[in-house]
Amino acid sequence: MGKHKLWQSIEEVHGEAHEPNAPEPLLEQPFSRRRFMALLSASMALAAGSAGCRRPDHKLVPAVAAPEYQIPGLPLFYTTTFQHKNAAFGLLVKCREGRPIKIEGNNLHPISGGASTAYAQANLLTLYDPDRIRRVRMGNTLRVPLETALTRLAEALKEEAAAGRLCYLCIEEHCSPSYEALLKALQADLPWLRVVFMPSFLAEHAAALNAQVLGIDGEIVPNLERADLIVTVEADPLGIDRYALWHTRNFAARRRVRSRQEARMNRLVAIEAIMSLTGTNADTRLRMHPAAFEGFLAAVLRELARHRPVPSVLVNAAAQLPAAYAEQAAQLAEELHRAGERAAVLVGGHLGEPLHALALAINLALGSVGQGRVFDPAYVLPNSHRKQPELERFREDLRAGKVGAVLFANVNPEYTADAELRQLLARVGRKAALSLYHDETAQSCWIHIPVAHPLESWGDALAVDGTLSVQQPLIAPLNEGIGSLQDVLLQLAKVLAPERWSEVESYYDFVRRHWRTTYGVDDQQWEQILREGIYRVQRPVPPLRVDLNALARAIRPSGLDRSRLLLLALPSYALYDGTYANCGWLQELPDPITKLTWDNVAAISPGTAHQLGLKSGDLVRLQQEDGATIELPVWVQPGMADGVVLTNLGYGRTAGGEVLRNVGQNAYPLLRSGHLGYTAVQLTPLGRRYPLATTQRYYRLQGRPIVQLASLEEYTRPEGPQFHSPEFPGYPGPDGRRIPLTIVPPYEYKGHRWWMVVDLSACTGCGACVVACQAENNIPVVGKEQVLRGREMHWIRIDRYYVGSVENPRVVHQPMLCQHCENAPCENVCPVAATTHSPEGLNEMTYNRCVGTRYCLNNCPYKVRRFNFLNYHTDQRPPLEMLFNPDVTVRMRGVMEKCTFCVQRINEAKYHAKDEGRSRVRDGEVLTACQQACPAGAILFGDANDPESRVSQLRRSDRAFSVLEELNVRPSITYLAKLWNAPVEQVHQLRES
Repeated sequence: MGKHKLWQSIEEVHGEAHEPNAPEPLLEQPFSRRRFMALLSASMALAAGSAGCRRPDHKLVPAVAAPEYQIPGLPLFYTTTFQHKNAAFGLLVKCREGRPIKIEGNNLHPISGGASTAYAQANLLTLYDPDRIRRVRMGNTLRVPLETALTRLAEALKEEAAAGRLCYLCIEEHCSPSYEALLKALQADLPWLRVVFMPSFLAEHAAALNAQVLGIDGEIVPNLERADLIVTVEADPLGIDRYALWHTRNFAARRRVRSRQEARMNRLVAIEAIMSLTGTNADTRLRMHPAAFEGFLAAVLRELARHRPVPSVLVNAAAQLPAAYAEQAAQLAEELHRAGERAAVLVGGHLGEPLHALALAINLALGSVGQGRVFDPAYVLPNSHRKQPELERFREDLRAGKVGAVLFANVNPEYTADAELRQLLARVGRKAALSLYHDETAQSCWIHIPVAHPLESWGDALAVDGTLSVQQPLIAPLNEGIGSLQDVLLQLAKVLAPERWSEVESYYDFVRRHWRTTYGVDDQQWEQILREGIYRVQRPVPPLRVDLNALARAIRPSGLDRSRLLLLALPSYALYDGTYANCGWLQELPDPITKLTWDNVAAISPGTAHQLGLKSGDLVRLQQEDGATIELPVWVQPGMADGVVLTNLGYGRTAGGEVLRNVGQNAYPLLRSGHLGYTAVQLTPLGRRYPLATTQRYYRLQGRPIVQLASLEEYTRPEGPQFHSPEFPGYPGPDGRRIPLTIVPPYEYKGHRWWMVVDLSACTGCGACVVACQAENNIPVVGKEQVLRGREMHWIRIDRYYVGSVENPRVVHQPMLCQHCENAPCENVCPVAATTHSPEGLNEMTYNRCVGTRYCLNNCPYKVRRFNFLNYHTDQRPPLEMLFNPDVTVRMRGVMEKCTFCVQRINEAKYHAKDEGRSRVRDGEVLTACQQACPAGAILFGDANDPESRVSQLRRSDRAFSVLEELNVRPSITYLAKLWNAPVEQVHQLRES
């Protein structure tokens, strides 16, 4: 098999690669060898002396009445649900001594299937965020009693209603049936109250088109498990889509190839101008300017009409658009025809109605719309209806002076809204904010009432497949005396209409009553639902009534000007719309494509950068025709189309916490009345530089085959590729791998032999494993300055490698963590035996022996060991100390750390096995944190000494290889080669380029 040349950055391609951000020495000033040996001896003596110390003797008195259900040291698990706007999936939360310490997916929930996302994992950090622990504020008065604030607010609302003015309640998108019932009941009892959805941004062209053509006012979520061929036109189902977890599970389930004989995969074709996460996972990627999207899809529709019946009204409408990329359109149309109803065309929500119309026309022609198909009308996203009409009505009432008071319920228009809406809201005299943080909008309000965290609140959620889940509190509100958003609304309703709401004690009672009357759930069923976390309900499936004439009218030119520089602002992979801006875990989570942290940038193509004379880090000003401007650093991103600029929302916050301050720039002013989409801008270089903290460009590849890959077609051939490095003398090992010659006899593992397998064909690079590892192992957030110095602390990283040309490369994502080498070079050089090998194959760290020489870090060929240059965990504000996992040691300054294969979970599984009288842990009983979180199922962990275990079988796969196996370090992680379901010619072209 020919070798692929891997590269990480444009500087490396042009021969300018260097080693930036090299870690600085612990002792900055020069010192002699004598001084070094003195320090080393003193450190060893201190370590020896400390080992002999004993704690003082104290008399321990047991509790007279032990807490119910709790055994100290043993965890309890509770089901709940996670709502990402109007998407939801089930969670399983691990609690110790009454506090949540880890979040996992609920394996009984059909959406999560036991997996989770970075957002769900980071929900734990936001629970203990000290910046949200605030008291009620009214005017300039702090620490106002909640009852006083609610009474004053109710009086103000009644005064405005008596004066004939309206009161608006602005809410975020959600998928809670009980919350929706509460809002309807409030509107029924308070006729002057209007409820309006106020999302951070609008992307509802699909919903508008479905309402016109199909009679469904909402967005249909595709089921990718039913698709053999997926075509995305700047859609990102594996990235920023709200159901990315579900899409990733369904997509990756069709990517895990077990053997040459069972080599079947789905196929993903991405057409895009930007470089999206979905695009990096595509088998075939077409780099295309957005102005050509319509012509391309129109050509596909016309070519499809040559293979199967397509209504003439749609063909004629498509003929009005100029064709683009005719040859590629013909090839794609033939592929779509062969796949038939198991093919799907997805269009990004930020793209206009004509593109959604063309995609819907193609999907209807293929037969992929209907019950049991990819686009099933039973899978309508809750509350995904058009919100623009009600928002426009709200604006009209504001302009006319009809609004006397506005309540903001967990929305932040002072940060996300356009200038006109902010000016209109400034005219309203009485505003109140009910929110988790004292954010930009709360600062502009007369009253701010902090609300409880979702992990402290009761609620419910409806998933897109009809699965209901209960959101139950895992801990009493840390902000004492503060209830959930719904509880606060209930308390306000009791003051406004006591005769109607006095019988409802709390929102929990409201939820129970709603489930009892709506779904017929009695107390016994309720207890069962709380244990399992799911309840299935039958939702009515709306009938499909296809209006072909309305669909044909929607197929029209969008008018994008190809001669202008076009800007697109999309939600961030880390912070989304800014909701998670105060979460350090997500701020420091590297972008899956750029690998940047703590900033948003203006990403442009290498061609555009060359034309404008720009390099990564150059500051530029982007200005729209209406005068909206933003200053951003440039990032030269391979794979982007020329003439396009991409930036991210969610940055540039000015209030709401300490973490988010002075991080990035606010890109919301660049949206058109809150709508996502391309806009023309003028770019002006400012002649200044800006430091960007990226986590990948540290290490040279030296031409080594770090990642091995092939096409599915050549893999299935009898003489298919061999995925190993044969350039060293050795002999075949028991698992079929070649073992280098050595004079040291191999160690015989008689008990467990822990091993990990990573499937590169399944990994999408989402980063859920990175945050899950951080939450499980008490890994600190170090901040931008330390990342710039190369001091990030993540135990697992997702390396991103490019293959092919700079203009349109392919991408491979590779999780990289400690390889737990059997012949570990880090163990040989440690002078104090702080890193040693266990009888079960683990490369262990003994923290209290480590004196910080960092020899192990320098000798590690995988660069996965992390050094604590500072005491990152000291001086933390309460209640952040409640975040720590008590099963994992919190490290201090001067100590090395790395992946432990979650040894605490291994020991826990062995304890359970011992309690049951077993000497061995069964396969699947140990799940590492990264494995459990991974929605793609790309990580597998188990006992290699068990021949029946899944990990033992996969490490003998014909796709198995080890990274740098020629070094004879014998890693305990096997990688399965990346397979692309693309023509062999395309893969050969990548090798040649």
